[in-house]
Amino acid sequence: MAERVQLKRTKGWRMPENTVKVDRSTIWGNDCTVEDYGTAEKAVFMFEHDLDKFMCFHPEKYDTYIRPLIGKNLACWCRPGAPCHADVLLREAEIYGKWLAEKAA
Repeated sequence: MAERVQLKRTKGWRMPENTVKVDRSTIWGNDCTVEDYGTAEKAVFMFEHDLDKFMCFHPEKYDTYIRPLIGKNLACWCRPGAPCHADVLLREAEIYGKWLAEKAA
């Protein structure tokens, strides 16, 4: 099962295999910031809200956006246990992957 990985700057640290970086330097980064929304919980909630709208209004782009994350660990800078948009992406990728598998069967 895919999981969230915390990115680190520690000397010698390497991102694990089968892991995709999803911080703000990538297309999967959360543009909803704590500065804008006051708390990490609200920022993650707004990211999820925006992702839901994206899926509804751009289903063809949603596939291109989520498919590369299916079955992958996702790496972000958030502390383990803290609210993180990577958890939203993990859930979306898992659900979408199952849907694609059922559709193909």
